[in-house]
Amino acid sequence: MLRGFDAIALHGRPNSILRSFTPKHLSLPLPNLISKRHPPTSSSSSSSSHVSYILLAYRRLEQSAELRRAPALTMRSPHRPCFLALPVLLLLLLIGAVLSASAAASSGKALGGWTPIKDVNDPHVLEIAQFAVSEHNKQANSGLALDKVVKGETQVVSGANYRLVLSASDGSGASARYEAVVWEKPWEKFRQLTSFKKLVNS
Repeated sequence: MLRGFDAIALHGRPNSILRSFTPKHLSLPLPNLISKRHPPTSSSSSSSSHVSYILLAYRRLEQSAELRRAPALTMRSPHRPCFLALPVLLLLLLIGAVLSASAAASSGKALGGWTPIKDVNDPHVLEIAQFAVSEHNKQANSGLALDKVVKGETQVVSGANYRLVLSASDGSGASARYEAVVWEKPWEKFRQLTSFKKLVNS
């Protein structure tokens, strides 16, 4: 391309050719290659100055093009979406769920499962049993009296269910076993007798 410019006859229109070749944003001062006092000449010095100026303009054009490309390259790298974040989060949630389930299973308190009561003489268990007998007496208009708690189980729900096997005696002194289920929500101070029935062959 530069050899072609070297071959161009620059006599008569060197400034116009250079202005059409040089971009406006380069702001290169164009030398007054042709002066009214110095008409065009075909000497070797004039041709060398023309070619040198064209080479300088060409280099400035290349530098300007590189500067325009540089921001485009740097803008591609930042703010890339991290596609690894979602799988890692799901993995952590899965691990947490497995650990919670295993902990609940090991303690015997899985949601919906019945867990044996180790100490049936615990004051809270005895309080639940007394509540069951009192509520049954109100509903059935009977006079049962609690003797003891034989065994019991608890179930984790919205609160807790207590399924107790009770020994209770009536007004005549006859003792029998009953199964009572009480639903309790301690934070609401709520208790409800769900069922109360006499066990056969008790």
